[in-house]
Amino acid sequence: MNQSDSDKFFATQTGKIVFSIVLLLIGFLIGMEYKSYQIQHVITDTLGSAVSDSLDSARSTAMDAKIQGVMSSARAQAELYYSSTGNDATYKGVCSDADFLHLLSGAEIAGRDRHVCNEAKDGSAWAASAPLSDNSEYACSDSTGVAKVESYPLGSATSCL
Repeated sequence: MNQSDSDKFFATQTGKIVFSIVLLLIGFLIGMEYKSYQIQHVITDTLGSAVSDSLDSARSTAMDAKIQGVMSSARAQAELYYSSTGNDATYKGVCSDADFLHLLSGAEIAGRDRHVCNEAKDGSAWAASAPLSDNSEYACSDSTGVAKVESYPLGSATSCL
């Protein structure tokens, strides 16, 4: 029977030592891979919640920016309505105008509660507001040209507080 060179190598003391070292090294690498897997999951879970919180914050900020943009655009739409009323030049009916309501519905599409729109009985003024993401602040716009964030809901006022 003819032994191959590899069989002869593993039959020697050096071959047995090398083979044992290789087996230990493989075992060590497998153990390290398992530890690496555990560490990776700890890091991923920790970063995952941080990234998730960051994304939630970014979404809220983007929604708030959209609502503020809608409320700012409401001023221009109300002025178009004002100039379209003819010689009367009044805001009377602006809160029920289809174009104005369509614009304000953008604040609702952003996922917030319904907007509030008030107009003076004589048509001399109007104001509208919509809550922001934390429901403790409100984007407000009115006939005086104001567009700002307030800490209080509009209520029945015809100007931002």
